Amino acid sequence: MPELRSDASGRLDAAKIARHFGWTLTTLSRALGASVQAVHKTPDAQGLQPRLERLERAALLARRSVGAKPAMLRKWLNTPMPDLDQAKPGDVLLEEPEVVVQWLEDAALGHPA
Repeated sequence: MPELRSDASGRLDAAKIARHFGWTLTTLSRALGASVQAVHKTPDAQGLQPRLERLERAALLARRSVGAKPAMLRKWLNTPMPDLDQAKPGDVLLEEPEVVVQWLEDAALGHPA
């Protein structure tokens, strides 16, 4: 998703990802296990890329599932889901993004939860 990438480096940009999901940079930095200052200074740092890639994958899958409008994504992110034990996808993404990615991939393939 080009809108989540740095124009200068082409790498995923934590600030753009935070904005996309409606999170503060502080919230995302904590989830990434990095200081807010470091992420603010270099939001496209190489060391952040593996975790940001999972969030990009989730964003792409969610776009296909819930639509491309930011309001629809944010509503979905903040709605408790039975398949996630009533957790909100946005909260799970911050702690265990692979769980949401797998859930969305299963849904895209038509596999039951």
